[in-house]
Parts: sequence; structure tokens; C-alpha cells
Amino acid sequence: MKLADLLAALPHEALRSVRGAQSDIEIVGITCDSRQVQPGMLFVAVPGVDVDGHTFIPAAVKQGAVAVVGQRAPAGVFLERALVPYVTVADTRAALALLSAAWYGYPGRQMRVIGVTGTEGKTTTVRLVHAILLAAGYRVGLISTVNALIGDEEIDTGLHTTTPDALALQHYLAQMAERDSQYAVIEVTSHGLD
Repeated sequence: MKLADLLAALPHEALRSVRGAQSDIEIVGITCDSRQVQPGMLFVAVPGVDVDGHTFIPAAVKQGAVAVVGQRAPAGVFLERALVPYVTVADTRAALALLSAAWYGYPGRQMRVIGVTGTEGKTTTVRLVHAILLAAGYRVGLISTVNALIGDEEIDTGLHTTTPDALALQHYLAQMAERDSQYAVIEVTSHGLD
């Protein structure tokens, strides 16, 4: 997918600036983990609680990232002579969600998505809703703290967090869409919904 096509998924007000030519760059994948960068990927620098992804931009470029999305000013985080585009957005976490959905072809639009949130009982509720929909004859996928159920396949997500990151979530939704799921039942935090 072309970088320009991915960036079209971002609302105009979210896009602050683009440094460097970008329209014809082919993107082979997206990641926000610099350790997972492969040549041709788009690296999204997401600030975290303990670690800021912007500090890993040079490493990501060195490993083959062909473009970077960040929310910090380019001068403070980016190598001036780097030959890859730097796209500045208002919020990289929000941009990652939109870019991930576009990358996977907006799989959530191909089914009804039910999110379960609350203090306790999310996993149980997700499993009950999943079972009810299956009993009613629907094709249903599930993503919980424990695992993902897609068709007849049980996948250990390794997440063990309530809401997977945007890339993982869209990846699982895309797998559900490929199997013609009519519903996706997802355990989410209120922060994840935001």
C-alpha cells in the first residue's frame, strides 16, 4: 500500500505536517515497536508510560523503516539527513488506530462489533455473548484478555491485557472478516474505547 493512501485515512485536522516526499513510497507493514521493523515498514512512534517511541526513531530507520509517523517536532527527534519522510500528527496513538484500520481494509466495517467494558466480569460476559450468538446460528469471533477465537481456531494472543493495541486488534478483526464473521465480541477497557 502506498504511504499517501495510508495517510488519507487520517483526518485533515490530525495531520500537522509531512517532511519529505511520500506519495509513491510503498509500505509493506506498520509497527510501533522498533524491534519489529522490517525493511519497507512504516514506524509509528507512540509515547508510552515508561518509554517514548520517539527515542527509537533512529533505530527504526536503521532497520529499514521507509517512513515515520510521530507527534513530536521533527527537529527534536529525527535525524536531519535521514532520507525517509517524517509525518507529524496530533496524536500518534490515535493515528496508529486509523492507519491500522486502513492497512487491514477496515475489517470492523464488515461485521457488527460488540465491546464489553466494566470493572469486573468482562471476560465472562464476552464468552456468554459469544456463546449466545453462536447458539443463535451466527458466525462470531471473540477477543478477550485470555485469547482470541476466530472461527474454530483458538489463538493464544499473548496479550493478557484487556485491549490489544490497534495493530493486533485490526489483525484479528481482519482474520474474522476473512472467515465471514458476522459479529466480533471484544473485551475492552474504557481507555481502549477512547
